[in-house]
Amino acid sequence: MTVTSVSSLSVDPPTLIVSINRDASSWPLVKRYGFFGVSILTSDQVDIAERFTGKGGLKGVDRFAGAQWTIGSSGVPLLAGALAAIDCEVEDIVERHSHAIVIGRVLDVTVSVRTAALAYWQGQYVAIDRDEDALRLAEVSLPASRATRKA
Repeated sequence: MTVTSVSSLSVDPPTLIVSINRDASSWPLVKRYGFFGVSILTSDQVDIAERFTGKGGLKGVDRFAGAQWTIGSSGVPLLAGALAAIDCEVEDIVERHSHAIVIGRVLDVTVSVRTAALAYWQGQYVAIDRDEDALRLAEVSLPASRATRKA
């Protein structure tokens, strides 16, 4: 599935927060089995990102076709060649409105040697591979009035 957000919660123990739309087809699996994987995509993996958004009508296992996957220690699929692949166990779930905030303890992390991450920003995919790219993204996300005041 594609999640709304992923964020680090703590370093010790290593823990993530993942926001999941409760209408996502994978949500019942996360809730039932108590494990999930996070694959941080590289800038050349747009096709995989598109498949997991549901565009093109792909659902279920069909979304996994055309890419190589490994199985984490928890049994979850993790994208081979992802910038980072993180295997997590659910520690807590907070359900609010349309989403669930899932707190997951990191069981294992695999990091690629690649450096350009894929982000979805203001309706389009962008590569982030240097500090300047992150700064440019921050600048375009500010409302024009705030950006003008800071200049």
